[in-house]
Amino acid sequence: MAANLSLKQEPYEAGDVTQTSPASRIASNLEKNHFNLEKLSDEECLELSSQCGNFYAAFIQKLIGKNNNKSDSTKLPEALRLKLEKIQKAVEKHSQIQHTKLQIEPKDALGILTQAFPHTLSEFTSDEKPKINFQELSTGFYAISLPSKFFDRLYKNSGAQAVAVIVPNGISFVMLRESYGNAQAYLKHNLPHESHHIAWSHCKAENLIECDEPDPTIKKAPPPYQDELVATICSNAKIHGHLQFSGAQRAELSKEKKPQLDYIDEKVVLLYDLLNPNQSESLNDLITRTGHQTQEMLLPVLLAKNFDELLQNLQRFATILKKKAPPTEEYRSNGWGSVG
Repeated sequence: MAANLSLKQEPYEAGDVTQTSPASRIASNLEKNHFNLEKLSDEECLELSSQCGNFYAAFIQKLIGKNNNKSDSTKLPEALRLKLEKIQKAVEKHSQIQHTKLQIEPKDALGILTQAFPHTLSEFTSDEKPKINFQELSTGFYAISLPSKFFDRLYKNSGAQAVAVIVPNGISFVMLRESYGNAQAYLKHNLPHESHHIAWSHCKAENLIECDEPDPTIKKAPPPYQDELVATICSNAKIHGHLQFSGAQRAELSKEKKPQLDYIDEKVVLLYDLLNPNQSESLNDLITRTGHQTQEMLLPVLLAKNFDELLQNLQRFATILKKKAPPTEEYRSNGWGSVG
């Protein structure tokens, strides 16, 4: 059972501020805007991250119409509560803008697809127009499902089952294959995953995604990598991230910005090793072996402002879970390895 932050009293390690409650030390760290997880006990880290993850996961579930309960942030330290509430308000603001746009300039599902894929849809003949299922999952938050062959023509060569379609100054939506739309895997993982990407784009529009990497080229890499990490976390899937450089962009960077690209690649390799679900003692492996949920790992990702902080924060949580995890051999011999 996780500790109650307001009640927990225990000796702190050297370097910690003594004679203060855990909650006040957490608040102090956050108010300095440079949160140091090393200043918190293991249980404090897990409890705070669990509360943070539960809040955000509940918010995403509300966006997709699966939860009408208000996300509870009252137990969080004020600075962290304000950070999460800013995210919530930004998403709600832009969702309302989308809802209002469709009231002022009504569009059917085909019209919404056309503003996102104007050139591709112009190639369709009148006989080819797909049958489309359009849903407003919550106010201003939309999903469109369409037959597989049309999905592939709009989102070429992806192999994806669902995708977040981000339309700046337009109507963003989750697009999914019709045949896949009612599958439990989609409802459980993919829909919250792709919905987060839309929420993240609304946060970017409000300048809420912070990155303090000094080099302009490097600065472009951590936010989209974090975006993917949070998408997997809030959907309770295996944590993983990826860079959003196209082949052409990577080739150009290799010519013009090779040192920066090498630095980014080095950090991503370290993150891959830390997260690799097939590797014993990786963070994903430790989450499974300790019976925790992925969404409890939101805090170390959300607070990071660069690759080094992302690595340090996730390594801190891996170290915490490693202390709690049963030995790999014992875990497998008891059949726990089959529990996902």
